[in-house]
Amino acid sequence: MSAPAYKIRPAEPEDAAGIAEVHGASWDESYRGLLPDEVIDAQLAPDGFRKRWRERLTGPTGSPARTLVAVAEDAGESRLVGFVSAGPSRDGDTGCPGEIWALYLVRKYQGLGIGRALWNAGVAELAQRGLLPGQVVVLAKNPTLDFYRHVGGVEIARAPCRHEWAGHLEEVSLRFEA
Repeated sequence: MSAPAYKIRPAEPEDAAGIAEVHGASWDESYRGLLPDEVIDAQLAPDGFRKRWRERLTGPTGSPARTLVAVAEDAGESRLVGFVSAGPSRDGDTGCPGEIWALYLVRKYQGLGIGRALWNAGVAELAQRGLLPGQVVVLAKNPTLDFYRHVGGVEIARAPCRHEWAGHLEEVSLRFEA
């Protein structure tokens, strides 16, 4: 596939359904067989990712629910194909004040530079907020772990997954700079 025309832009509240669709498709593509089916199916239900993203995009500015989100839009199809969210670190023990909380890209758009563009948008926002160095936490068996290493992530910790539904899996924390 040749690189499609795309743009990276800040997410708007009306993007919640599109972000949820990307999130769900990416979870299904990446985690089916790794996480229990009932966990994935619950997230794919109408009140799963959609509700969460509506709340994150419409919460009061500065509230914990409101997060930076940038989206990748396929200009030819006028649809969202990826997103990144970032903000203060959820783990104060790593010495990293910022965190890329999520970066998801529909599989057919991977390997075209869009993931890196989303990553750069998230890192730039963390830098602007004075939240670097940052970290990203990824399942050790996540097929995109090498991507995070390629963009400069350096492993700083491994631990059991913090979510009870995935406690049997290991998470890898990677530190990054701008």
